[in-house]
Amino acid sequence: MESTILFPSVLSDNLPVAFWVTDLDLQLTWITASPVLESLLAGPGSVRMLGNRKVLDLSYPQHPNVVAHLKARRGEVVKWKTGPNQSLWACVAPLFDKEGATVGLSGAAVDMSELQAERSQRESLEFLVRMVLKNGGYGMAVTDQDGYVVFADDEYCKILNREKSELLGSKGPIAPRAQAELADMKDSPHREGNVSSQGKFRITHTPLRTFDGRTMTCHLARRQSAEDEVTQELGGLYEALFLEASNPMVLLNRDGTIKKANGKFCEILEEKESRVCGTSVYDWLTQESADKVHGLFENKPGELCSGLDIIVTGSLGRRFIMHCEVHMSRERSSGNSHVLLLANSWRSSALRGAPKKLDDLDRKILEMIAQGKQNSEISGSLCISRQGLDYRIKRLRDILGADGRGALVARAYFLGMLCPEQWPPKVSADNLQPCF
Repeated sequence: MESTILFPSVLSDNLPVAFWVTDLDLQLTWITASPVLESLLAGPGSVRMLGNRKVLDLSYPQHPNVVAHLKARRGEVVKWKTGPNQSLWACVAPLFDKEGATVGLSGAAVDMSELQAERSQRESLEFLVRMVLKNGGYGMAVTDQDGYVVFADDEYCKILNREKSELLGSKGPIAPRAQAELADMKDSPHREGNVSSQGKFRITHTPLRTFDGRTMTCHLARRQSAEDEVTQELGGLYEALFLEASNPMVLLNRDGTIKKANGKFCEILEEKESRVCGTSVYDWLTQESADKVHGLFENKPGELCSGLDIIVTGSLGRRFIMHCEVHMSRERSSGNSHVLLLANSWRSSALRGAPKKLDDLDRKILEMIAQGKQNSEISGSLCISRQGLDYRIKRLRDILGADGRGALVARAYFLGMLCPEQWPPKVSADNLQPCF
């Protein structure tokens, strides 16, 4: 039959669609649909059996499926919704022969239940977000990639004391001085304080990317109470005192991760703050010192422990002995415990530790020097220039505090980087944590 070519069953097998054809007596002459869709189309009382064929039951003219087919038989193209929760969207139209005479009806239906469920879930989430924003005192606006407001809720307009008609289509939610910063911002939120006639408020600007790659920005505004101002000022003061303190200070999470380290502590480690925060404090300590710090977390919040001596090893092997005061604290909001280490005194150790990082080339050079090989042999074997090798050897001597090649090898054995019982010499796998 020609209609079976027009509507192959593979479509209904892989998509939530149904196709059918009836004659002018509304008998179904052909249908392709999943069993579920076919039962939904039949509906209660709208289809009955006529011999071995199904036919629309004209004794139920009030049923939307029957009504639609009756209208289509009179020459109309009819669209309607049927099934549970009106989840089936259907259409039926006259079917003509080559001379233009109506010979039957053709119909199609799409199951929209999944889409409706997703839409319902999205609407519920949107309602939840609106309630959270409203109850939390937040207002929200969204700007497009050119900075023009495409959405603003009522609370946002109230906080900024602006009419919605005035905000939409304008560049209202961003103060001029933040425009340049937002243009360079990637995925990091940018906060800014502002003042309207309704009082002080703060806006958080967060960049968003749509599914088609466009960049938009979400702006969350919240009124700032007097308590918020005091908390913010104190927080800024405490952070400034911590970061600018002349004594080394480091704040640790319960697992030993460095949450924050001030400039003096990073100076001792010979690293930038960005490369210290997030690392484990135990990576910078000798084993004995690491055991001492690990035991601190058994103390109760608020307890003060003074007189703790620890040995810290910097990136290039320089060691410091610190006499620290320790304070335990607990965050009120999360209940997480922290340890603050404040060094009251510190001095450089005469002994140096192994560097925190020796790359593979440095290790091979050290091994070959310990074997007694000359520079020409080393550079040829490792395919590096003589100048490059000289630089590497000088760097190794600086790291290990050695004056010459012999002292370099001796220091490597002393620090446990080379094993005296192994030949040819080989840098041990755990050389990053030498004995002390």
